[in-house]
Amino acid sequence: VGAGAAELAKFRKKFKVESTGGKRPLLHCWKMELTHPVNSDEPLTVKAPLPPDIQSLVARLWPDLPEDPENWPCVTKYRILLRGLPYTAEAQSIADFLKPAVSVPAESVRVPKKNTKRKYWTDATLRAGEAEAFVELSNEEAELVRKLSGQKMGSRWIEVILELDSRTNTDG
Repeated sequence: VGAGAAELAKFRKKFKVESTGGKRPLLHCWKMELTHPVNSDEPLTVKAPLPPDIQSLVARLWPDLPEDPENWPCVTKYRILLRGLPYTAEAQSIADFLKPAVSVPAESVRVPKKNTKRKYWTDATLRAGEAEAFVELSNEEAELVRKLSGQKMGSRWIEVILELDSRTNTDG
C-alpha cells in the first residue's frame, strides 16, 4: 500500500465517504461536449449522473451546492486579447475598459514593450495597439467580455477576442 492509499483512507474517514472497493478512483466526468461527427453546427453532448458516493461527498463538502451539476458555478481560464488600442494605452486604462464586464487588476494586463524591433517578434509577441489579460471567468462574465468588442476607447474601436487559456496543459 503506497502513500497515496494512506492519504485516500484518511480522506474517506474524515469525510465519511464509503470506499469504492478499490475498483475505481473517486473521479467522474458528468458532462462532455464534443464536435458532432456529422453536424458540426451543434455540439454532441454526453451526460452521466453522479454516482452515489460522489453525490454524498459533494453534499458533505459543499452543502449549499445544488445537487444537479448543470447548476454548479463554472469558472474557466481565458485569455482576453484586445486589438485596436490607442498606442498610448496603459494597463490601468485597459483594466478600466474591461471593468463593466469583469474586474481585472492592472497588474494582470500585459501591454507590448515600446519599440520592439520586428526581427525580435515571435508568434506570442504583442504588437503595438494590442494587450492581453489572463483571467478566470464564469460563463456570464465571458458573455459580458464578448459584448465589449466594438466598443470605443477614446476615438478607437476596440476588438475584444476571448479565447481559452492555452497556457494550461490539459494533456496531463
